[in-house]
Amino acid sequence: MNDLTATYIDFIQTIGVLVIFGVAAYVVKQMLFQAEQHLERVDVRVEE
Repeated sequence: MNDLTATYIDFIQTIGVLVIFGVAAYVVKQMLFQAEQHLERVDVRVEE
């Protein structure tokens, strides 16, 4: 295996790791955001 092929394989692996970590961070962020957005419905009536 020559140096160019090894460099190409390292480059592809690095991109793959970055994509995996990016997707994992996005999923964790969305899960935490959904946990904070839980609201209860309130029935409010105004009497005159």
